[in-house]
Amino acid sequence: MIKRYILVLVFMLSYSIQSQELVLSFKNEDLSRRINKDSYTLTNAKTNDLALVIIERKTILAYLFNSDFEEVHKFEASNIKSKYNKVLGYSINGNIYKVLFTNNNHNKFAILHLDFNSKTSHTTEIDLDLNKKEVFLDAVNYNNELYVISGDNKSKLTLRQLSSNNTFNHIKTFLLEEISEDTSLISSKFSIGAFILNGYESPNVTKIDPRIPSSIERASNANKLYQNKETIYLTFDNNKEATIFYTIDLDELDLKVKTYPYPKPRIEEDFKKFNSYIFQNNIYQIASSKYEMAFEIKDFEGNLINDFYVNRDMTINFKNSEIIQEGTTAIPFVNTRKFEQTSKYLRKISAGNLGINVQHANELFYITLGGYQEINTSGFSPVVSSPTMTSDGFISFNHTYNSYRTYTTTKSTFFNTILDSNFKHVKGDIEKNSFDKITDYKKDKPYLTAEDVFYYNDELYFGYFNLKESEYKLLKF
Repeated sequence: MIKRYILVLVFMLSYSIQSQELVLSFKNEDLSRRINKDSYTLTNAKTNDLALVIIERKTILAYLFNSDFEEVHKFEASNIKSKYNKVLGYSINGNIYKVLFTNNNHNKFAILHLDFNSKTSHTTEIDLDLNKKEVFLDAVNYNNELYVISGDNKSKLTLRQLSSNNTFNHIKTFLLEEISEDTSLISSKFSIGAFILNGYESPNVTKIDPRIPSSIERASNANKLYQNKETIYLTFDNNKEATIFYTIDLDELDLKVKTYPYPKPRIEEDFKKFNSYIFQNNIYQIASSKYEMAFEIKDFEGNLINDFYVNRDMTINFKNSEIIQEGTTAIPFVNTRKFEQTSKYLRKISAGNLGINVQHANELFYITLGGYQEINTSGFSPVVSSPTMTSDGFISFNHTYNSYRTYTTTKSTFFNTILDSNFKHVKGDIEKNSFDKITDYKKDKPYLTAEDVFYYNDELYFGYFNLKESEYKLLKF
């Protein structure tokens, strides 16, 4: 009996150790134990060095580590002006790191120069030189270079690159001819009651990192931007015929376009809602009405790999979880409900925007299918929400969207399904994703600050500073 207990204990300990690995830790007694901190990391694509910046009010502490997490340089310097509070991206030349910041409105920009050779830093305020009709959409990093993407309401998408003299050089403008809506790239529409009005123009493209779990709220946005090394993917689901799929090669600077027809209904003449999700080399498409839903998986050539269908009178035989509704419910203080009725599921997801999320682990695909509603509690409701823009491990988000969300209550309805490597449904329990594991790890650690989650060498890392112990730790999950 004792042997069995010891074996179980050893197994549990080994599982716990395998679930996360401490790769770096260091003490810093100079940092205050009473002030919360921020942090971000910068990866050198050529040397695989990792820069870590810890922010404490007006001061930053910059560390540079090699690929073995050995400290190479560190220095303390003044932080950038407080109005520049969003990190957009960076470029690297040797041991000089240039970090692009913006303000809440994304209309002022500055570069924080981090020179690990001289152990100094300084700031340069810059102008992106956007014309009056352009709006900043996002920034991407490739091969240590920084590119800024902007768009206008004429379906023109412009690419600029940060130069050595701290200006953004125009690289190329692409005309996305297949987009018919003038609000595809940017939007200034909002509604008050039944009236549609014009207001401040804002980005209308949501950046998705398929390596991490995306909420239905983010995945339900109609226009998405992905990056796969040198390739930028842009998908648009704002029409009733097909997903429009653009690829832009940052090496060749060419534009390609394909269209993928939406799934067809079997009961009604037309589906009411549509959306898609790009994962690895396949496109996942969902279409629904309150009567039926279809879900298809295709390769990039448009060949159908597998499809799933359900109507309101059928049982969903390809789900691996109950149907879950998260958000405000009719019952006070109850924010999660579970139910089994297919008809209720179809009615709820078709009342808002559809969304798909795909994750891959242990040779299985874990897929979430659902919908998202914005429940207006303020009398103000935008027609198109601006996305929360994130980039691997950086403090970067669209303040307009997050401010809007403080005035609304969100409600999503979804279920999870598991597919094997041939995209056939398999039975099994839904495993915790990487974010769940990080949350579990943090449960008994109340003094964490300067938290960051990022990918390095295609592995997920979680870093934090422990205020009580004055110690920074970096773990691989």
